[in-house]
Amino acid sequence: MTDIKYDPVRVHDPSANKGIKGQNFLKFDIDCDLERLDDEICMAMAKDDSAKVPSGRHPTYGTPVSPTGMYPGRPGMDQVFSPELDKAIQDKRDEFDHPERFRKYLMYRGFQNAPWSLIVNVKPNISRRPEGDPYSDIINIMPYTKQVLESLPMKHLGRVVILGSNADTIVPCHRDEPPSNHAKNHINFTPGGARPIYLYDCPTETKHYLPKDHIFHAYNISDYHGVDAMPRFSYTVRVDGTYEDGIL
Repeated sequence: MTDIKYDPVRVHDPSANKGIKGQNFLKFDIDCDLERLDDEICMAMAKDDSAKVPSGRHPTYGTPVSPTGMYPGRPGMDQVFSPELDKAIQDKRDEFDHPERFRKYLMYRGFQNAPWSLIVNVKPNISRRPEGDPYSDIINIMPYTKQVLESLPMKHLGRVVILGSNADTIVPCHRDEPPSNHAKNHINFTPGGARPIYLYDCPTETKHYLPKDHIFHAYNISDYHGVDAMPRFSYTVRVDGTYEDGIL
């Protein structure tokens, strides 16, 4: 199996949220046909076989954790390289030719929780350059989506990824990175309608929900955030890149 160094699980940090530009959420007003966009994205996900079992593990910061006591008994978000796994389970790693397949096994056995039900890399950024890598083949059946992406107020589109959740499943509350006042440049959007996305403030134990009219939005990804369950499949398109001047 591919040799990837295990990064230690991050510890819970109960500090207050840092926000983005002095507020919880930043709204973007993008002129587009949301119904057309939603239908095209859903058609593409249905036709394409590139969807993966998601990993919650950050390549630099390791695996995110949830606020202490929020999910008693719930397994971690990515245990592929965890030294806490029972040795008998660890020894099965070599039976899989890729970490993702071992991740599936752990999820099916109940040793790991996937933060999302699926992930589709529309535009990867393995090179970690501001302009990212070329679009994946799926973009060939998403012409309107590409048009909308390239209309966003960004100098560069780095990574574009679809993050989906099945009905009645949550995205566990987590931080993508250690707390920071420096908000990363990104835009999220939910063409299928509003999702119960929230920021969680530890000192007050309060969820601050994304306003329903914030279809295109951003927040500080180093603040605790998550998504409550919905009665149907739902998804977010996340775009990482470089904002145009003046946004932050």
